[in-house]
Amino acid sequence: MQSKTGYAWEVLGIWVAAFAAVVSACGVGVVYWNITEENDWNKRIEAARIIKQLDDDLRERRDDINKHFPALFSGQLSAPLSKDNARNLFFSCKQDDKQDRKDSARCEARKTAGDVLNSFEDLSISYMYELGDREMLAEAWSHELTRYFMYFENFIKTVRLEHKDPKLWISIDSAVAKMGKS
Repeated sequence: MQSKTGYAWEVLGIWVAAFAAVVSACGVGVVYWNITEENDWNKRIEAARIIKQLDDDLRERRDDINKHFPALFSGQLSAPLSKDNARNLFFSCKQDDKQDRKDSARCEARKTAGDVLNSFEDLSISYMYELGDREMLAEAWSHELTRYFMYFENFIKTVRLEHKDPKLWISIDSAVAKMGKS
């Protein structure tokens, strides 16, 4: 038979063990919450960096975009680039050095369109693979991404067809579709 003091110590030991288990579980919960919050914070910081980079890229090209594609800045919903214009834009850069001034301007327009779409592809990849906070990326650029995609859609299709690369700028398609659903 066990004495009353031994029994009391045994009960106290059980209570201390239970209390230690609860404290440990709370500690694990706090660590998990802290890691989750840290991850969310890092995603927000990365989203801000991506947004700033795209903003800087477009600011750098703003004059060229306005010069070659003024419909994008008209303030109205503009008609997309026609199939013929998209095709002419794609074939505007000649491989030889004998370009006249008009061809040179068209070639500059093609390069501008490609640069803009490449910048938006960076944003789209970041959005699709959650490299930054999706909500922040969508809130900052979904409208512009959709507008530019709709405007250059025929150019994108032409480039894909001529390069025989159906996945060129495909992340833009996916991001526009996903941002539209959210």
